[in-house]
Amino acid sequence: MGCATSRFSQPGSLTDAEFGTVLLFIGVGALPAMLLSGRAVDRWGPWVAGIMLISLAVVATIVGATAHDFVSASVSMFLLGVASGASDVAINSLAGLAEQQSGSRIITRSHGVFSLFVVIGSLVAGAARSIDLNPMTTFLSTAVVIVILGTCVAWLAKTSKVTSGTDVRGSERPALGSFVRFLLIGLVGALAFAVENAHQSCGAVFLSHELHAPPGIAALAPATFAAFAATARFASSVARGLKPPLLLVGGSLVAAAGTIIVAYSESVWVALVGFAIAATSASVLFPTLLSVATKDVLEAQRG
Repeated sequence: MGCATSRFSQPGSLTDAEFGTVLLFIGVGALPAMLLSGRAVDRWGPWVAGIMLISLAVVATIVGATAHDFVSASVSMFLLGVASGASDVAINSLAGLAEQQSGSRIITRSHGVFSLFVVIGSLVAGAARSIDLNPMTTFLSTAVVIVILGTCVAWLAKTSKVTSGTDVRGSERPALGSFVRFLLIGLVGALAFAVENAHQSCGAVFLSHELHAPPGIAALAPATFAAFAATARFASSVARGLKPPLLLVGGSLVAAAGTIIVAYSESVWVALVGFAIAATSASVLFPTLLSVATKDVLEAQRG
Protein backbone atom coordinates (compact mmCIF):
# COMPACT_ATOMS: atom_id res chain seq x y z
CA MET A 1 0.00 0.00 0.00
CA GLY A 2 2.74 2.45 0.94
CA CYS A 3 4.68 1.79 -2.28
CA ALA A 4 1.54 2.13 -4.36
CA THR A 5 0.36 5.38 -2.83
CA SER A 6 3.76 7.01 -2.98
CA ARG A 7 3.93 6.20 -6.67
CA PHE A 8 0.59 7.86 -7.44
CA SER A 9 1.47 10.94 -5.36
CA GLN A 10 4.19 12.00 -7.81
CA PRO A 11 3.63 15.49 -9.26
CA GLY A 12 1.92 15.30 -12.64
CA SER A 13 0.58 11.79 -12.04
CA LEU A 14 -2.82 12.11 -10.34
CA THR A 15 -4.53 15.16 -8.89
CA ASP A 16 -5.40 15.19 -5.20
CA ALA A 17 -9.07 14.56 -6.05
CA GLU A 18 -8.22 11.64 -8.32
CA PHE A 19 -5.81 10.24 -5.75
CA GLY A 20 -8.48 10.35 -3.03
CA THR A 21 -11.01 8.68 -5.32
CA VAL A 22 -8.54 5.93 -6.20
CA LEU A 23 -8.00 5.16 -2.52
CA LEU A 24 -11.76 4.71 -2.02
CA PHE A 25 -11.68 1.69 -4.33
CA ILE A 26 -9.64 -0.19 -1.75
CA GLY A 27 -12.60 -0.13 0.62
CA VAL A 28 -15.05 -0.91 -2.18
CA GLY A 29 -13.13 -4.10 -2.91
CA ALA A 30 -12.33 -4.99 0.69
CA LEU A 31 -15.83 -5.02 2.18
CA PRO A 32 -17.40 -7.85 0.12
CA ALA A 33 -14.12 -9.76 0.21
CA MET A 34 -14.07 -9.59 4.01
CA LEU A 35 -17.59 -11.01 4.24
CA LEU A 36 -16.79 -13.88 1.87
CA SER A 37 -13.35 -14.68 3.27
CA GLY A 38 -14.77 -14.94 6.79
CA ARG A 39 -17.14 -17.64 5.59
CA ALA A 40 -14.29 -19.35 3.75
CA VAL A 41 -12.26 -19.53 6.97
CA ASP A 42 -15.25 -21.00 8.82
CA ARG A 43 -15.86 -23.54 6.06
CA TRP A 44 -12.33 -24.75 5.24
CA GLY A 45 -10.25 -23.68 8.21
CA PRO A 46 -7.65 -20.99 8.96
CA TRP A 47 -5.06 -22.49 6.58
CA VAL A 48 -6.76 -20.54 3.77
CA ALA A 49 -5.12 -17.43 5.28
CA GLY A 50 -1.90 -18.52 3.58
CA ILE A 51 -3.64 -18.83 0.22
CA MET A 52 -5.09 -15.34 0.60
CA LEU A 53 -1.66 -13.93 1.43
CA ILE A 54 -0.27 -15.47 -1.76
CA SER A 55 -3.12 -13.85 -3.73
CA LEU A 56 -2.20 -10.52 -2.13
CA ALA A 57 1.35 -10.86 -3.43
CA VAL A 58 0.11 -11.58 -6.95
CA VAL A 59 -2.33 -8.65 -6.96
CA ALA A 60 0.26 -6.23 -5.54
CA THR A 61 2.59 -7.13 -8.40
CA ILE A 62 -0.22 -6.49 -10.90
CA VAL A 63 -0.77 -3.08 -9.29
CA GLY A 64 2.86 -2.18 -9.77
CA ALA A 65 2.82 -3.26 -13.40
CA THR A 66 -0.50 -1.85 -14.64
CA ALA A 67 -1.52 1.19 -12.55
CA HIS A 68 -0.45 4.11 -14.74
CA ASP A 69 -3.50 6.38 -14.88
CA PHE A 70 -6.77 7.07 -13.07
CA VAL A 71 -8.76 4.18 -14.57
CA SER A 72 -6.06 1.53 -14.27
CA ALA A 73 -5.16 2.75 -10.77
CA SER A 74 -8.82 2.53 -9.67
CA VAL A 75 -9.16 -1.03 -10.98
CA SER A 76 -5.86 -2.01 -9.40
CA MET A 77 -6.83 -0.54 -6.03
CA PHE A 78 -10.14 -2.40 -6.17
CA LEU A 79 -8.30 -5.70 -6.71
CA LEU A 80 -5.81 -4.80 -4.00
CA GLY A 81 -8.72 -4.13 -1.64
CA VAL A 82 -10.20 -7.55 -2.40
CA ALA A 83 -6.91 -9.34 -1.72
CA SER A 84 -5.89 -7.31 1.33
CA GLY A 85 -9.37 -7.41 2.88
CA ALA A 86 -9.61 -11.17 2.50
CA SER A 87 -6.12 -11.65 3.93
CA ASP A 88 -6.85 -9.32 6.85
CA VAL A 89 -9.92 -11.25 7.98
CA ALA A 90 -8.23 -14.64 7.56
CA ILE A 91 -5.12 -13.63 9.51
CA ASN A 92 -7.11 -12.08 12.36
CA SER A 93 -9.31 -15.18 12.51
CA LEU A 94 -6.20 -17.32 12.88
CA ALA A 95 -4.81 -14.99 15.57
CA GLY A 96 -8.16 -14.99 17.40
CA LEU A 97 -8.22 -18.78 17.47
CA ALA A 98 -4.66 -18.91 18.78
CA GLU A 99 -5.55 -16.35 21.45
CA GLN A 100 -8.58 -18.33 22.57
CA GLN A 101 -6.55 -21.54 22.81
CA SER A 102 -3.53 -20.02 24.57
CA GLY A 103 -5.20 -17.43 26.80
CA SER A 104 -2.56 -14.79 25.96
CA ARG A 105 -2.94 -11.60 23.91
CA ILE A 106 -1.96 -13.07 20.55
CA ILE A 107 -4.04 -10.60 18.51
CA THR A 108 -2.32 -7.52 19.93
CA ARG A 109 1.07 -9.21 19.58
CA SER A 110 0.40 -10.16 15.95
CA HIS A 111 -0.59 -6.57 15.16
CA GLY A 112 2.69 -5.52 16.77
CA VAL A 113 4.60 -7.80 14.40
CA PHE A 114 2.69 -6.22 11.51
CA SER A 115 3.72 -2.74 12.63
CA LEU A 116 7.33 -3.86 13.05
CA PHE A 117 7.48 -4.98 9.44
CA VAL A 118 5.80 -1.76 8.28
CA VAL A 119 8.84 0.00 9.77
CA ILE A 120 11.17 -2.21 7.76
CA GLY A 121 9.09 -1.92 4.59
CA SER A 122 8.78 1.86 4.82
CA LEU A 123 12.50 2.43 5.31
CA VAL A 124 13.44 0.01 2.54
CA ALA A 125 10.89 1.59 0.15
CA GLY A 126 12.18 5.07 1.03
CA ALA A 127 15.77 3.99 0.39
CA ALA A 128 14.72 2.40 -2.92
CA ARG A 129 13.07 5.64 -4.05
CA SER A 130 16.09 7.68 -2.97
CA ILE A 131 18.36 5.71 -5.29
CA ASP A 132 15.74 5.66 -8.09
CA LEU A 133 15.34 1.88 -7.99
CA ASN A 134 12.83 0.54 -10.51
CA PRO A 135 9.45 0.33 -8.69
CA MET A 136 8.75 -3.10 -10.19
CA THR A 137 11.89 -4.44 -8.52
CA THR A 138 10.46 -3.36 -5.16
CA PHE A 139 7.05 -4.87 -5.92
CA LEU A 140 8.50 -8.19 -7.13
CA SER A 141 10.86 -8.48 -4.16
CA THR A 142 8.00 -7.87 -1.75
CA ALA A 143 5.79 -10.36 -3.59
CA VAL A 144 8.40 -13.11 -3.27
CA VAL A 145 8.63 -12.56 0.49
CA ILE A 146 4.82 -12.62 0.88
CA VAL A 147 4.51 -15.82 -1.18
CA ILE A 148 7.08 -17.56 1.01
CA LEU A 149 5.41 -16.41 4.23
CA GLY A 150 1.93 -17.24 2.90
CA THR A 151 3.07 -20.76 2.07
CA CYS A 152 4.46 -21.14 5.59
CA VAL A 153 1.19 -19.92 7.14
CA ALA A 154 -0.88 -22.36 5.06
CA TRP A 155 1.43 -25.29 5.85
CA LEU A 156 1.64 -24.57 9.60
CA ALA A 157 -2.13 -24.08 9.95
CA LYS A 158 -2.81 -27.20 7.92
CA THR A 159 -0.40 -29.48 9.77
CA SER A 160 -0.97 -28.18 13.30
CA LYS A 161 -3.94 -28.81 15.57
CA VAL A 162 -5.67 -25.69 14.30
CA THR A 163 -8.93 -26.95 12.82
CA SER A 164 -11.86 -25.56 10.90
CA GLY A 165 -15.25 -24.85 12.44
CA THR A 166 -16.44 -28.38 13.12
CA ASP A 167 -18.30 -27.73 16.36
CA VAL A 168 -21.96 -28.69 15.83
CA ARG A 169 -23.00 -25.54 17.66
CA GLY A 170 -21.42 -23.58 14.83
CA SER A 171 -24.56 -24.06 12.76
CA GLU A 172 -26.58 -21.98 15.22
CA ARG A 173 -27.34 -18.44 14.10
CA PRO A 174 -26.01 -15.65 16.33
CA ALA A 175 -28.62 -13.90 18.46
CA LEU A 176 -29.78 -10.40 17.50
CA GLY A 177 -28.06 -8.98 20.59
CA SER A 178 -24.74 -10.46 19.48
CA PHE A 179 -25.19 -9.01 15.99
CA VAL A 180 -25.86 -5.52 17.38
CA ARG A 181 -22.85 -5.83 19.69
CA PHE A 182 -20.58 -6.77 16.79
CA LEU A 183 -22.03 -3.94 14.69
CA LEU A 184 -21.21 -1.37 17.39
CA ILE A 185 -17.72 -2.82 17.85
CA GLY A 186 -17.27 -2.62 14.09
CA LEU A 187 -18.23 1.05 13.99
CA VAL A 188 -15.78 1.94 16.76
CA GLY A 189 -13.15 -0.19 15.03
CA ALA A 190 -13.75 1.69 11.78
CA LEU A 191 -13.00 4.99 13.51
CA ALA A 192 -9.84 3.52 15.05
CA PHE A 193 -8.71 2.27 11.66
CA ALA A 194 -9.49 5.62 10.04
CA VAL A 195 -7.07 7.33 12.43
CA GLU A 196 -4.44 4.61 12.12
CA ASN A 197 -4.53 4.39 8.32
CA ALA A 198 -4.62 8.17 7.85
CA HIS A 199 -1.28 8.45 9.63
CA GLN A 200 0.37 5.27 8.43
CA SER A 201 -0.76 5.20 4.79
CA CYS A 202 -0.72 8.92 4.01
CA GLY A 203 1.95 10.19 6.40
CA ALA A 204 4.63 10.10 3.70
CA VAL A 205 2.34 11.99 1.31
CA PHE A 206 1.69 14.61 4.00
CA LEU A 207 5.39 15.20 4.67
CA SER A 208 6.16 15.29 0.95
CA HIS A 209 3.33 17.56 -0.21
CA GLU A 210 2.67 19.79 2.80
CA LEU A 211 6.12 20.04 4.39
CA HIS A 212 8.15 19.48 1.19
CA ALA A 213 10.28 16.65 2.60
CA PRO A 214 12.45 14.61 0.19
CA PRO A 215 11.45 10.94 -0.38
CA GLY A 216 13.94 9.49 2.10
CA ILE A 217 12.74 11.79 4.89
CA ALA A 218 9.06 11.39 3.95
CA ALA A 219 9.41 7.63 4.47
CA LEU A 220 10.11 8.37 8.15
CA ALA A 221 6.41 9.18 8.68
CA PRO A 222 4.99 5.65 8.29
CA ALA A 223 8.17 4.21 9.78
CA THR A 224 7.86 6.38 12.91
CA PHE A 225 4.17 5.62 13.30
CA ALA A 226 4.71 1.89 12.84
CA ALA A 227 7.72 1.79 15.20
CA PHE A 228 5.79 3.38 18.06
CA ALA A 229 2.71 1.31 17.20
CA ALA A 230 4.73 -1.90 17.41
CA THR A 231 6.23 -0.84 20.73
CA ALA A 232 2.83 0.02 22.19
CA ARG A 233 1.27 -3.23 20.98
CA PHE A 234 4.04 -5.43 22.33
CA ALA A 235 3.94 -3.57 25.66
CA SER A 236 0.15 -3.79 26.02
CA SER A 237 0.19 -7.50 25.14
CA VAL A 238 2.20 -8.28 28.29
CA ALA A 239 0.77 -5.60 30.62
CA ARG A 240 -1.86 -7.33 32.74
CA GLY A 241 -3.13 -4.22 34.54
CA LEU A 242 -4.41 -2.45 31.42
CA LYS A 243 -8.13 -3.10 31.09
CA PRO A 244 -9.99 -2.68 27.76
CA PRO A 245 -12.05 0.38 28.86
CA LEU A 246 -8.87 2.21 29.92
CA LEU A 247 -7.11 1.34 26.67
CA LEU A 248 -10.06 2.42 24.53
CA VAL A 249 -10.95 5.71 26.24
CA GLY A 250 -7.42 6.78 27.10
CA GLY A 251 -6.11 5.69 23.73
CA SER A 252 -8.76 7.66 21.88
CA LEU A 253 -7.95 10.89 23.72
CA VAL A 254 -4.20 10.61 23.23
CA ALA A 255 -4.65 9.66 19.56
CA ALA A 256 -6.71 12.81 19.06
CA ALA A 257 -3.97 14.91 20.66
CA GLY A 258 -1.31 13.40 18.39
CA THR A 259 -3.47 13.99 15.33
CA ILE A 260 -3.90 17.67 16.22
CA ILE A 261 -0.12 18.05 16.54
CA VAL A 262 0.35 16.58 13.05
CA ALA A 263 -2.38 18.77 11.55
CA TYR A 264 -0.85 22.00 12.84
CA SER A 265 2.82 21.05 12.44
CA GLU A 266 5.03 23.37 10.40
CA SER A 267 8.17 21.23 10.45
CA VAL A 268 8.91 17.59 9.70
CA TRP A 269 10.21 16.87 13.18
CA VAL A 270 7.13 18.27 14.95
CA ALA A 271 4.96 16.18 12.65
CA LEU A 272 6.99 13.07 13.51
CA VAL A 273 6.39 13.75 17.22
CA GLY A 274 2.66 13.91 16.47
CA PHE A 275 2.85 10.63 14.54
CA ALA A 276 4.64 8.99 17.48
CA ILE A 277 2.04 10.18 20.02
CA ALA A 278 -0.87 9.15 17.83
CA ALA A 279 0.68 5.75 17.14
CA THR A 280 1.27 4.94 20.80
CA SER A 281 -2.46 5.18 21.52
CA ALA A 282 -4.32 4.56 18.26
CA SER A 283 -2.46 1.30 17.65
CA VAL A 284 -3.99 -0.47 20.65
CA LEU A 285 -7.62 0.41 19.85
CA PHE A 286 -8.49 -2.13 17.17
CA PRO A 287 -6.56 -5.11 18.61
CA THR A 288 -8.29 -4.49 21.95
CA LEU A 289 -11.71 -4.39 20.29
CA LEU A 290 -10.93 -7.54 18.33
CA SER A 291 -9.79 -9.43 21.43
CA VAL A 292 -12.95 -8.50 23.32
CA ALA A 293 -15.20 -9.30 20.36
CA THR A 294 -13.78 -12.75 19.64
CA LYS A 295 -13.14 -13.90 23.19
CA ASP A 296 -16.17 -16.18 23.46
CA VAL A 297 -17.00 -16.69 19.78
CA LEU A 298 -17.61 -20.24 18.61
CA GLU A 299 -14.87 -21.57 16.35
CA ALA A 300 -17.32 -22.24 13.49
CA GLN A 301 -18.44 -18.57 13.53
CA ARG A 302 -15.06 -16.88 14.02
CA GLY A 303 -14.47 -15.84 10.40
